[in-house]
Amino acid sequence: MLLISLVPRAVLCGSLLEDINHIFLECEVAMTLWEMMDARFAGVASFARNFCVNKDASFNDRGNTPSILFALCFNTLYSIWTARNKAVFEHLRPSNYIIFAKILALTMDYADISISEGNKKYKHSGFI
Repeated sequence: MLLISLVPRAVLCGSLLEDINHIFLECEVAMTLWEMMDARFAGVASFARNFCVNKDASFNDRGNTPSILFALCFNTLYSIWTARNKAVFEHLRPSNYIIFAKILALTMDYADISISEGNKKYKHSGFI
């Protein structure tokens, strides 16, 4: 007899439930990536993570927050989502270090573009 599970298991960690909060915040893979970002950028990732989960925040209502922080946040979310989709559709599970390297590469590319466009106020010593 063929048994089909109707419970959407998290593909990155095998948890019993996969939802948006789990994928980006609660999954052990996501938590490890956020911790790696914090270790590398001394709390900058904490700000980005908090902004990402703040339901009242608007991308257009950012105040004086540097664009590089938003790049860090969105590149981390994008990389987690990409890793999750590779696991679902290609049955590949990249290591946390590979995902982390992609986040850094995307964010450093953004920093280079910002600097070359004359946005020197967004320069962050951790990136440049």
